[in-house]
Amino acid sequence: MSNNYKEEEIRERYISISRVNAEFLRELKAKSDIVEIVSNYVRLQKRGRDYWACCPFHHEKTPSFQVRADHQTFHCFGCNKGGNVITFIMEQERLTYPQAVEWLAKRANIQIPDTFVSPDYSKYREISEKIYNINREAARFFYTYLFSSLGGQALKYLTDRGLNKSIIKTFGLGYSPADNLLIKHLEQKGYDVKTMVDAGLARIDRAGRPYQVFSERIMFPIIDSQDRVIGFGGRVFNKSEDFAKYVNTFANPVFNKSNSLYAINLLKKLKQTEAVTSVILVEGYMDVISLYKADIKNVVASMGTSLTKKQCDILSRFTNLVYICFDGDSAGQTMTLRGLDLLKQSGLEVKVVELPENCDPDDTVKQKGKNGFWELLDKALPLIDFKLKTVEKRYNLSTPDGRQKYAKGAIAVLNTLDAVEREIYAKIVAQKSGIDEELIKAQSIPNLSSASAVQKPQANQALALAARFVLASMMEVADYVGADDVKEEYFENDAHKQIFGYVMVSAENKRLPKFSDLYDFIEDKEEIDLISQSLDSVSPEDCQSHYTQCLLTLFNNYKAKKTKELTKELARTKDKDKQKFIMQKINELNKTQPIK
Repeated sequence: MSNNYKEEEIRERYISISRVNAEFLRELKAKSDIVEIVSNYVRLQKRGRDYWACCPFHHEKTPSFQVRADHQTFHCFGCNKGGNVITFIMEQERLTYPQAVEWLAKRANIQIPDTFVSPDYSKYREISEKIYNINREAARFFYTYLFSSLGGQALKYLTDRGLNKSIIKTFGLGYSPADNLLIKHLEQKGYDVKTMVDAGLARIDRAGRPYQVFSERIMFPIIDSQDRVIGFGGRVFNKSEDFAKYVNTFANPVFNKSNSLYAINLLKKLKQTEAVTSVILVEGYMDVISLYKADIKNVVASMGTSLTKKQCDILSRFTNLVYICFDGDSAGQTMTLRGLDLLKQSGLEVKVVELPENCDPDDTVKQKGKNGFWELLDKALPLIDFKLKTVEKRYNLSTPDGRQKYAKGAIAVLNTLDAVEREIYAKIVAQKSGIDEELIKAQSIPNLSSASAVQKPQANQALALAARFVLASMMEVADYVGADDVKEEYFENDAHKQIFGYVMVSAENKRLPKFSDLYDFIEDKEEIDLISQSLDSVSPEDCQSHYTQCLLTLFNNYKAKKTKELTKELARTKDKDKQKFIMQKINELNKTQPIK
């Protein structure tokens, strides 16, 4: 392919990684065979040239998870997740892209080049490792002291609440004694005061002396999905003490309460051994522990914070259905309402569990037991029903004024629904308010003129299919692809243009393009999957003729758009010479053929 592309220009425009980093990623993936790595998580069976298994990311009985050894990619036809070996580890181990690269580099015993991460990230990584290490040592210290003479009262508090040693060990619960014993222990282990302060285990007083943050509290280690202790929650257990009930680690390089979920490490272990069809989201540490003790293990906690987008995104990696189970008091209900839409925006189905008034999940499971708690889950309200019920509770529907205010509040909820949902729920609102159903529907229809103004036109399906097949043929370096067949201008989709540019760079550097590389710089991962699969839809003997037809589809679309632009330009200009030049360009365009 002889398109005159400069490597520096293309790399900057399409790949945005240096030559050193590109070489490093190629070496990393060459030493991280996707078939070998995936087989550590699921049992792969070879069928033809590909490998198949039940998807590790969602529950299924019939294998729809495909691993392509030739492309070094995976794709699930059930949940539509796909990628290369790096994105597989990101999904399976719940890691960010840099973390997944580090994970694979350690496995392959490859040194990560300094250019791969910024100096700021290198510094962050160094500080983070120190915090992980000191937190692990602190957690051991707290656990040991829970079973010491100093931890006697704390241990009694936990056992009085029904926790046995097995549960205490599972969650790593501990006790933080007073008198700066933690600081003295950590100093003996070689940790400096700065690291203690960075980790949130110590602070400095006005005299410049360190003092421990957690003192005479039951300690709850907060552990991430990689089994690293990222922070702590400390609870007082002596009610006579005039202290805050809970103290949490403050934000630092490894811990942000708004980006973390308590017991996510246990949920990950559960998912590795059985299908997790739903997750129960609660507020506090003891809520999780009590449910877990009752053999309800698909549970995590938001640790009392208002639910955040990051937490919702984490949940979406584990399940499609979330039962949100916050306290039955008014504060808990308010928190529930804040989180509902965020969960839905993350693509999750949401159901709200209504607990007895003034009860939390801890109280409820102790009163009702496992079966009683599951009955509440069975009765959980879908998101829309819960919203409408919340509106209904605000007003007295036995009065005209109450019914009118209820209708207005309910219509605001209906406004967020699609046409089918509005049709169903408008009938319910009409019955409760006594207002005509057609009026409710008319008031709840969104402003169509404003909606259509911002609505993006749908892409031409035939054009997209043609572009995918042409790009797939180029990626495979098929012998029927001519050197100058394709131009960047033939593509309208940004991902398609980026992939075309990548193929050009590969050709100029005499390297074969690889599908697995695309996942490193193309954001639209689903589009890569579709391109990768497009050749499979055509028999080998028909590929050349199909390629020709697809190329004609792209070219004719380009020619029509370009001709329209030139015609408009021709109509605007009054300069005779410019008119002649434009006419010449139109004639040349009409004579051009895509395949010589």
